Amino acid sequence: EGEFADNYELGVRTTWFDGILTLNVTGFFTEFENFQLNTFDGLNFTIINVPGAETMGVEAEYTLNATENLTFSGGVNWVEARYLDSVGPPSPTDPPLGGKALTNAPQVTASTSIHYERPISDTVVGYARAEVFHTTKRDTGSDLDPVKRVGGYTLLNGRLGAKTENGFELSVWCRNCLDERFNTVIFDSVGQAGSYDAFIGNPMEVGVSASIKY
Repeated sequence: EGEFADNYELGVRTTWFDGILTLNVTGFFTEFENFQLNTFDGLNFTIINVPGAETMGVEAEYTLNATENLTFSGGVNWVEARYLDSVGPPSPTDPPLGGKALTNAPQVTASTSIHYERPISDTVVGYARAEVFHTTKRDTGSDLDPVKRVGGYTLLNGRLGAKTENGFELSVWCRNCLDERFNTVIFDSVGQAGSYDAFIGNPMEVGVSASIKY
């Protein structure tokens, strides 16, 4: 069956202190009818309809131009995402889903970044940037098997570089700088009932990048 959604949003967009601070806040509510749920049982992918689901929450984002050279930005998203009480199980062997959290729907995600840049010479600008991302736990299996639950984690990324007025840029960077170990999804092993596999998030990565715009 086709999936239908009614979505409602109410928000405000604001600027403060002559544009130094931008702050946006939005509340939302979405109601799904015939929610399409993709289930993998270790052998097949099956898409089924569950009678309904709903999500509601608030998201906020900001940009703060603290000085001519220093900028902070980021946001936070709080969501309550639930299957409705009338929802049945995705298969006869799975527990009912009614009232439980939607698959892959963390309650809170948040990020913030700090960007600083200043001229090194008449033609070169240096910069440094750090980013932090956090997410709370979530269920990655459509059957909401507790084994498939991924815990919350926090990632730190950083970049240090320089760019010229003629479009050349050189930087050193790291992703997942604290070498956080985490899973992105956990699922039933193919053809091995009772066993599980997982896709693992990338470990710490470091590198050098060069680019030119023309």
